[in-house]
Amino acid sequence: MLVDMPGYGYAKVSKDKKHAWEGLIKDYLRGRPNLRRTLILIDSRHGVKPGDIEIMKILDEHAVPYQLIFTKVDTLRPSQTPQITFDKTKHAALMNEFFVTSAEKKLGINELQASLAVLTKE
Repeated sequence: MLVDMPGYGYAKVSKDKKHAWEGLIKDYLRGRPNLRRTLILIDSRHGVKPGDIEIMKILDEHAVPYQLIFTKVDTLRPSQTPQITFDKTKHAALMNEFFVTSAEKKLGINELQASLAVLTKE
């Protein structure tokens, strides 16, 4: 089962609504040993933001394995790569492999799908 959670970063909603979403996310993650992997979508143009780090900390605290998916890579210049500017050693549940994707150009999508398909066979 794949679940799309409400966003926690950029959204055109009130602060109260964002706060409610954060509570919903925390409640969902708490005590769910059946979660095999959580995907955090990161806009390649902006890199990892403070809100992403906060979600990563929550996932670490609850021992939920997670993976970073860098999106919109097609909008970067060829010489640019997504910026990973945080200490990966502080995130115990973070998987080493990350994906760089573009839905528009279909870059990295097959690899990501294959990675997720393996989970259904385990």
